[in-house]
Amino acid sequence: MFSVYAGFRLNIVHNEYEGHLTNLMLDIDAKGLDAIGFPDHSGPMNPTPIFGLVNSSDNIPAELKQKLQLPAKMAADGVHLESKQSGWGVAPIVGVHFSHVGINIGAKYEFKNSLNVENKTTVDDTGMFADGVNTAHDSPALFTIGASYDILPSLTASVGYHLFFDKDASMANDKQKHLTDNTNEYLAGIEYRINDMFLISTGGQITRFGATDAFQSDLSFSIDSYSIGFGGAVNLSKNVQLNVGYFFTNYSDYTKSSANYNGTGVPGTDVYSRTNKVFAAGIDFSF
Repeated sequence: MFSVYAGFRLNIVHNEYEGHLTNLMLDIDAKGLDAIGFPDHSGPMNPTPIFGLVNSSDNIPAELKQKLQLPAKMAADGVHLESKQSGWGVAPIVGVHFSHVGINIGAKYEFKNSLNVENKTTVDDTGMFADGVNTAHDSPALFTIGASYDILPSLTASVGYHLFFDKDASMANDKQKHLTDNTNEYLAGIEYRINDMFLISTGGQITRFGATDAFQSDLSFSIDSYSIGFGGAVNLSKNVQLNVGYFFTNYSDYTKSSANYNGTGVPGTDVYSRTNKVFAAGIDFSF
């Protein structure tokens, strides 16, 4: 049996950035610099005197002085940010479905949603979130396909694949140009109905991004991962079903090294990592 469908997705974006960077400290081990007005010191210290020496020196390139303005502000008064971004858009969706004697196959295509979010900024010491500026924030086109098969009347296996067309979606500062591939997700799961009252399931997902060093930043980064989940359901009555589930995601650390870390002229490394654990519960009502 074949069927087709169409619909749309309403995407509403609302981001809030509120934070500060204060009390910057550097671990300094300096001796014999009295000639330039810097006392002997070993251990953590506020680097404001160092930034002052750099800024007053005629031998330091103007470009480096410019890049040190933000760290100097962190060490002095601190850097603060209060900004909100908002926007919305609609994306059409089309899909097809086939079913026959225990087999179900479905596919869906969701069109790209072109979005721009506007900054509403009250405090911005970083210079990165100017008030009123619009930033590209597209929701990429998405293709999905999945299939399930009833191995036994009580046992069902399923597989799926998701393809996000990230390289064709406009992002802030055109960072999509630094992707080597689109996002690919591979899924598989199995469900077992113990009896008319109880059901259990498990599954997993592998996610692969095409991120490069130029794509990753402290504000936004994407790292490869795999997820494993477990779940169950209990029929509390003929028309009420309780569902519970838990899954965790294991992320691969992404190391970004630079010989000129943040324009300071010295080598440095950023390691991007995260963790994710989710528990969910819900109730289905049928009428």
